[in-house]
Amino acid sequence: MFNKLNIKTLAIIFGVLVLIVALTQWLKSSGNDRNFRESLVEVDTAKITSITIIPKGQKEPLVLKKTAQQWELLYKNKTYQTDHGPVNAILKALTELRPERLAATGEESREQYEVGESSGIRVKVEESGKTTAAFIIGKVSYQQNYQSMNTFIRLENEQDIYAVSGFLVMNFNQDLNSLRFKALGKGSYDKISRITFSYPDSSFTLTLNGKIWNVNGMPADSVNVYNYLQMITNASGSSFADDASPLKQPVYSVLVESDAKNVMEIKAFPADSTNMFYVTSTANPGAVFSESRGGLIKNLFVPQNYFRK
Repeated sequence: MFNKLNIKTLAIIFGVLVLIVALTQWLKSSGNDRNFRESLVEVDTAKITSITIIPKGQKEPLVLKKTAQQWELLYKNKTYQTDHGPVNAILKALTELRPERLAATGEESREQYEVGESSGIRVKVEESGKTTAAFIIGKVSYQQNYQSMNTFIRLENEQDIYAVSGFLVMNFNQDLNSLRFKALGKGSYDKISRITFSYPDSSFTLTLNGKIWNVNGMPADSVNVYNYLQMITNASGSSFADDASPLKQPVYSVLVESDAKNVMEIKAFPADSTNMFYVTSTANPGAVFSESRGGLIKNLFVPQNYFRK
């Protein structure tokens, strides 16, 4: 009898506990029930064919267009080669637009959160000509001494304004030059076997013989050679000079070769007193950069003594 009662009592207690847990979970979920969407946009980055961005305060769109080989940048009826880094960052950001909360709703709140037609960054995503996402990125809200931040977003043709985690302005508020391909160098430093330097008053050659680098036939400083190879294969320009005057005879040139072929050739042409030099590279056809005498010019076109032991 005692065992029977004990089992019954335990069963009742267990049932009550289960009911309490279920009720608690229901109340908890009811209290935190989301009244807004789980995700702002649904995109498949592999299927995106174009991304149109109108930066804040601008009227002319920047259009990233996907071709069979790569992404291209269209701006004012001109086509430019893109930098993979910023494009990949934009694609990644599109997959992470998940709202943390509903910040406001109604037209009267648009200017406060900078998500109006002219006050925010306008973005449109297309897949084969069909718009799959269109939204406006507004201001950034910093919290807890800049430990976290939210960006406010409004979907086009909707009233609701959402707070999204992260600093989205950094990815989307780009200008033309930020998205363009800036590389001057290319290739792997360990594949290079010969570099020829040509200057107005001299020329010399850096050559790999077996595993030993020589400068004009004399043993070279291996550390400086290694540093230079790393630098030139990763070199990039800073300021584009699309309106550069016709380029004639270069002042400096560096021809980089591997065992099989020319890897690249970088040239510096005389410019005006402000830019000092225009720089081109076969690694980035069509691009012209303006560079001062220091910095990049100094690093690329080093004297022969730099490589000597």
